[in-house]
Amino acid sequence: MNAKEIYDLKKQLDSKGIILCYSGVISQSIIEDIAENLKNKIGVDDISSSINQKLFSVFVEQVQNIMKYSAEIEYDEENKIELKSGIAMVGKENGKYFSLSGNLIEKQHKKLLLEKIETINKMNKEELKTFYKNQMQNGSDKLEQTVGLGLIYIARKASKPMEYNIDDINETHSFYSLRVTI
Repeated sequence: MNAKEIYDLKKQLDSKGIILCYSGVISQSIIEDIAENLKNKIGVDDISSSINQKLFSVFVEQVQNIMKYSAEIEYDEENKIELKSGIAMVGKENGKYFSLSGNLIEKQHKKLLLEKIETINKMNKEELKTFYKNQMQNGSDKLEQTVGLGLIYIARKASKPMEYNIDDINETHSFYSLRVTI
């Protein structure tokens, strides 16, 4: 990428209302740094503390999900750990804030993820609350339970159903993106 392309990318992000964008490997320390940056950026904006907290918690949940579930993995030889990669953004459009994330997933998890999101998107706030409690108590499969809990948590904070897309990249992987409006 050259200097002109970087400027074009910045203009495109600005035109889409993006106020924070991170792409790359995710670690707990990176999450903390991004979260602090986000707090500073949205803290200066004139939004209610309730919206501020919802936006912040949804963003952190999405970034943690990248760290847990991304299929794009780099190995840190020095620290002997796997680092997972993805992209996360926060923006404002038509007076509403949104959090957007994306990462590679193993294609075998696509069906489960689609079913979870579609089920959750059909529920109202009270149904989500009950479903969340039931999943906490009765989740059968660890992956199924944790994917469900995170998505339910996010949906409970959202002002409208989650927007999502899963595109097949190759025979083994898909790219999953999730947009949450607060």
